[in-house]
Formats: sequence, structure tokens, C-alpha cells
Amino acid sequence: MTIGSDLSAANDTGVGCPGATATCTESQTAIPGRQVTSPTDGTVVRWRANGNNALGASLTFRVLRPAGGAFTGAGASAATPVPAGIQTFSVTLPIHAGDVIGVDQTNAGTEAPFHHTGVPSTFTIAEFGPKLGASETRVPDISGSTFELLVNADVAALPTSTASIPACSQTGAIPASVASDPDPAVAPKALHVRIDAGAEQALATTGNPGSVAVAVPNGTHSLEFWGEDTVGGLESPHHTATVRVDTASPTVTITSDQGKNTYTVGEPASVTVRATDLDGFLAANPNANNQPISTALPGTFTITRTATDNCGNTTTASFTYTVTAPPVFPPVFPPVASAAISGLSLNPTAFLAAPAGPSIARKRTGTTVSYLDSRTATTTFTVQRPVKGIRHGKRCVKPNRNRRRHAKRCARYLNAGSFTHRDRAGPNKFHFTGRINRRKLRPGRYRLRATPQTPGTKPGRTAYTNFKIKRP
Repeated sequence: MTIGSDLSAANDTGVGCPGATATCTESQTAIPGRQVTSPTDGTVVRWRANGNNALGASLTFRVLRPAGGAFTGAGASAATPVPAGIQTFSVTLPIHAGDVIGVDQTNAGTEAPFHHTGVPSTFTIAEFGPKLGASETRVPDISGSTFELLVNADVAALPTSTASIPACSQTGAIPASVASDPDPAVAPKALHVRIDAGAEQALATTGNPGSVAVAVPNGTHSLEFWGEDTVGGLESPHHTATVRVDTASPTVTITSDQGKNTYTVGEPASVTVRATDLDGFLAANPNANNQPISTALPGTFTITRTATDNCGNTTTASFTYTVTAPPVFPPVFPPVASAAISGLSLNPTAFLAAPAGPSIARKRTGTTVSYLDSRTATTTFTVQRPVKGIRHGKRCVKPNRNRRRHAKRCARYLNAGSFTHRDRAGPNKFHFTGRINRRKLRPGRYRLRATPQTPGTKPGRTAYTNFKIKRP
């Protein structure tokens, strides 16, 4: 708000101050809605004066506090030269409700208020007090004169603060804000707090209005707070509030009364639930002894229990258990018959080995292998090379010096390599290139052995056929 004159000499309609020794204050009614007395506590952030005089004097702006019919200086600006016309000056001076404002003009050693008297265009200097730090009665120089001080001031209201106090805080962070006077020279600066009448803390605010969070510890506490603005204004009176903080969640446990988490269908089962909180009070308490749980069906199941304290903190615990069915023996099925190869033949039986490629390929060099398989199976084809041997019982073994010379000769077979073919039930046919393990067979006589096998069964009946690799 602005207090004081509108600085216009044309509006001089002040009341008189008769008597050479009468106590006189500035006009309280000269300008409607304006007065030199501050109606509120605040901070003077700027003052103005009408410098329409030819003296070129310096002005000192003063805040004067009533004191038993006189006035005591409560604050003053530096002496400031004021050119002609209405001039504005920044200042930071606290002011209380009931304080008045004025100026002293210093010219040739005389200190006096700056005012006008008589006709609006006439200005005079009248001795006026008090001087800063003194306590005097202000007396006009001319008995019966009327005057109005040509000075006013912008008074910024003290800041105000608010805090959002919940019934119980789960974090301990209490949001608060500080609002300042809308004057552009003023902004929120800090929130001052005391917790349980402890040390004062000044918490810087951000933004306008200024926001801040007050950290309050666990428990129930008394919070005192007040705002501060950037021109030093401190809110009064202070706010007080009771704050309850509980940041700890309850504890919940679920334990099996049987000491296990696996049961059979129909087996009796139960759990015990225990919930506790630091302050001992729970708004939702799941405590239970020997609470039955279902084992009617096989499967895996989870039960949950939740506890809530009086501050709204919640904790959920779970217990997972498994229910198994009685054992069921699988049906006995007759064994699956093994696959069997029949009609194994090569056409032609004598052929050239392919110079390159795998064992099975679409090539003109080689031979066609044909056969029947009784089932879908994977058949292993093994190429065997015949070598000389002698009979030893029912076996054909390698001859050596210890064998008798008249032992019966026989042919024994050495494996040269193998490859596989996935058969379908019934006729099968593919082209064999005469190559094993990426190498072609040397010219000579060989035997091809075919052994089928179906998954889950033993190897089936083996079939044989002979062939010859010709020389190029």
C-alpha cells in the first residue's frame, strides 16, 4: 500500500495547527484513503517527494514512532539530494502499525520538514522535528498555518506462510509456502522453523510464492514457522502446529503351523499370521492363529495378508505352498516293435565313386540304394571292407602266428565309415555316391550294412548287400 500525500500541491486541504506551541501532526485527511500513519506492520521499499522548490536541499526520509505525545525516530534514509519534480528513491525500512512518515530538509544547517503552506504555489521552510534519535514535539513556525508534507511511501506487507499439515505424515516432509507482498521489489526468501522449541532454521524457498519442504522426524512434534521476504520482512505472529510423522511400515509374517510348504490333497494345513508396528497400533490387523488353508485340489497356491498402521503405511506378506495329488501309475503298454529292413539292393552293384560331395547326393556317378522299412526310422548305413581271417570258434578273427595253419579261412569285415538316412515306412530309395566321410572309397569289394532304429526302441533287424567300386 501507499501512505502519505499524493504529492500534488493543488490538493492542499489540510487542517490547521493553531498556536505557536501546539503539537501538530501532518494532515490525516488531506487525500482520501491516504494518511501518513501506517495501518499495518511492513517494510518501506520506496519513498517519493515533490522537490518543487528552489533551495536544492537534501531530504532525509524518516519513520517516526509515537512516544507519549511525541515521536521517536525509528529509522531513516541517507540524506538524498532531491531535484525539482516528483522523485522516487528505494529504501528498506521496517515500519509498524501506528508509525508515521516524514522528511527533513537540510539547507544551510537548518533541518525542517518539506511542506507547503498558504496558496498551493507557495512553499516555505518550517522548523520541524524530531531529529533522528531524538524525541520532540513538532511545532509549526506560523500559528494557524495549514500544511501537508509532500511525501509518500510504498509499504510492503509482511510475508505470510502456510503449511499443509496432514493428520499423519508417512514421509516427514511437510510442504509449506511463503507469499510476499505483490510489489515487484519484494519476493519470498525463506521459511523460518523451530521443531519442539529447538534451534531456529531458515529454509530457503523457491519460486513465487516460495515453496519449501520442512523435514520433521518420526514421532509427534510441535512445529513453529514464519515467513521472510527479500527486504527483511518477518511474518508476525508465528504459526504453530502439531505434526505427527510415522515413516515405518508394519511387519507381517506368515508361517506354516506344520513347518512345511508342501502338502498332499486332503492333508490338514494351517498358518499363523503375525503383524506388529513400532507404535503398537494397527488400523488393519491380520493377526491369526492356526488359520486353515485349503488342500482340496492339487497345485501351487499363494495367500497374502496386509497390515495397515494408523498413519496409512501398509505391508503385505505372502505364503506360497504346493498341494500334490496321490501318485498315479502310468498304464502299461506292450513294447513297440523295432523297425526292420528288407529287400536291400544296389543298382548297379559295381560303380565308380564320385570325385567329390557327400555320401548321399543327386549325382549320376554312384548307385541307387533301394529297400523297404517296416516303420518310420533312422537307418545307419555302414560300409565294410572284407579282409582275410580264420575261424576261431564261431568268430572270424585276424590270422597270426599262434593260429594253426590248417585253420579254416574266412572273411572278416572292417568298418570304412557310415552315414544315415531318415526312412519312411515302406519303400525307400536314395543315391549313394561311393563316398564316406567326404572321401571316396578305393576300388575294391565292399559290403553295405543297414541297421534301422525308431526312437524309444532297440535297433531293428540289420540287412546286408555287397557292391564293388570300379577303377576309373
